[in-house]
Amino acid sequence: MGVRLNRSIRIAQGKRDEASKFASDICSYLEGLTGVKVVWGVEIGGTVGKIHWYADYEDLAALEAAFSQSDSDEGYGELLASGDGLFDGHAEDTWVYTM
Repeated sequence: MGVRLNRSIRIAQGKRDEASKFASDICSYLEGLTGVKVVWGVEIGGTVGKIHWYADYEDLAALEAAFSQSDSDEGYGELLASGDGLFDGHAEDTWVYTM
């Protein structure tokens, strides 16, 4: 059993290309920082223009360790700040036990 993190947020109007680059940059950075593969995609049903990031962790302890790494990493904070204005609202996290 593992844990999947799904983080999602709606892209601001007219910011699709910039948000896509940002999403890709986040995936690359986090994978380099934590060693965990992160993928992203855009919702095609439901909320059109909503972007999602997915990462699979061995367990909740591994997820917590990755959060701790990213929270204390200055480069990650700077990368997050570069996304200001690309999204509407707040990111929403869903954690799912995988079987």
